[in-house]
Amino acid sequence: MTDSGPSTPRSRLTLARSGRFGVTLLVLLGLLLGGLGPATQSRALAQAGATQQGVEAIGARIWHEQGIRGAGTKVAILDVGFAGYQAQLGRTLPAQVTTRSFRSDGNVAPPGTEHGTQVAEIVHAVAPETELILINYDPAAGQTFQAAAEFAIAQRPTVIQASVYFFGASDRGDGIGPGDDLVRRAQEAGILWVQASGNFGQSHWRGGLTDADGDGFIDFAPGVNRQTFTLAATTPVQIYLRWYDWELRNQDYDLVLESSDGRVVARSEQRQNGGERDLPFEFIGPPTLATLADGTYRIGIRIVRANRSVPIDLFVDPATISNPVNVGALPLLTHLREVWTVGAVDFQSFQIQPYSDRGPTLDDRIKPNIVAPDAVTTTFGVFRGTSAAAPHASGAAALVKQANPTFTPVQIRQYLEARAVDLGPPGPDSTYGVGRLVLGTRILLPATARSAQTGG
Repeated sequence: MTDSGPSTPRSRLTLARSGRFGVTLLVLLGLLLGGLGPATQSRALAQAGATQQGVEAIGARIWHEQGIRGAGTKVAILDVGFAGYQAQLGRTLPAQVTTRSFRSDGNVAPPGTEHGTQVAEIVHAVAPETELILINYDPAAGQTFQAAAEFAIAQRPTVIQASVYFFGASDRGDGIGPGDDLVRRAQEAGILWVQASGNFGQSHWRGGLTDADGDGFIDFAPGVNRQTFTLAATTPVQIYLRWYDWELRNQDYDLVLESSDGRVVARSEQRQNGGERDLPFEFIGPPTLATLADGTYRIGIRIVRANRSVPIDLFVDPATISNPVNVGALPLLTHLREVWTVGAVDFQSFQIQPYSDRGPTLDDRIKPNIVAPDAVTTTFGVFRGTSAAAPHASGAAALVKQANPTFTPVQIRQYLEARAVDLGPPGPDSTYGVGRLVLGTRILLPATARSAQTGG
């Protein structure tokens, strides 16, 4: 429509095996916390209105002044909802938008889903004349994301913007997993898939088979065999464990959640015994564990059977863990080859945000591909997280497409990556990708070969 004016863990595994999105789906909630940051921001950024700090930071204003505002392009936004969007039509959003809901109740703006509206505001600020398609799904029903993505592809937009993340039993972390067919078909249809990298930089650990004291639990650090985290209030918590054993599938680990005094609160004990259906994945969370009360908790990885070391990834949502490792903190979709993955830097300092997910992928590709600003102001407050960074890249891609109508998704990426400002150590890296998103002056450059033809 066009709008204008004011399951159990075991069932999750079965669905994921089917190739559908029978996986846990969550939104990369931008953290609506804090203020605008230190008073050292430039005058232009300090004076910018809602959603405008990022516009100035990436240099989009120059393009606007030259008449490049996204006309003739479309951005389809996939999110859990767009609460409050109607009040912003003709203000921080276009006067008209197309909406479609894949929830069973058909509600495109369920309560508490301002996240999608904030994403849309940023895209509109960067590319004010691009057409917006707002598409939502039910995060509790994985198949609705698949339907939403199929609908988005059918609209033939310039960009599909997704500030959401996924975990599933068949998520390998190496560019293969549920959704790879979707993003590949999107690229073949001339659509650039822009993906927020995720906010697990302080909630992820990667390691291998280490048990120095022989107690049967993985060591997260020397002498440390439990990760701890603290909740200030009753909170839904989801804990994911995956390890890279897709060929033999005979390394068996269990996931254990304990209270601070060592009492077992929950455990996940799937079998990994070399069978085709024995997937290297464990999960604790809803619906078997709906919420956790406030307090401190401990996570252990029990070694059931293991005789070789493979990369092991632990993700905890939404808590900060005691011994995080941000290397390889890439949930599903972010590590896929055709996806343009966007990390987050502060819009003023351009320093990487500590929560921004980093690579490399398990097949040693650089992710994120690029970084863009977050901590910008929207109608609903300060919007932090890679959820806020990705729509800046989506809007920038729409501007490039207007200026270069024949560009393919790969060429749009190449064009923007060629203009990125390198950050961190010289050259591309898995913290900043090729660097910070900057549009620069509107000079039509030939596409470079900085990205492989299939993406990265």
